[in-house]
Amino acid sequence: MMPALNTVHTTDCLAFMPQLSAESVHLIVADPPYFRVQLGEAWDNQWPDETAYLDWSLSWMRGAMSFGVGWVVPYIGRSASGMIKGGKTAAKSN
Repeated sequence: MMPALNTVHTTDCLAFMPQLSAESVHLIVADPPYFRVQLGEAWDNQWPDETAYLDWSLSWMRGAMSFGVGWVVPYIGRSASGMIKGGKTAAKSN
């Protein structure tokens, strides 16, 4: 069943995006968890290391890129930031 259109959905994007048709999405705005910036916050410390965070990030970015236009507001540690930048090519090519 197709989710309601013209609606803001707050949900797990990895489970939600496959339910959408490409024609129904005009813009994606993403503000993902930061990765160990908010100490003591479970949502920001759910990955065991930067590689796991990178894998998760590239997974949702690949799904989002299938729709076209988007805006991502990232903030991650210096080394993880470099991994994301290096992974841009991998995300686009897969």
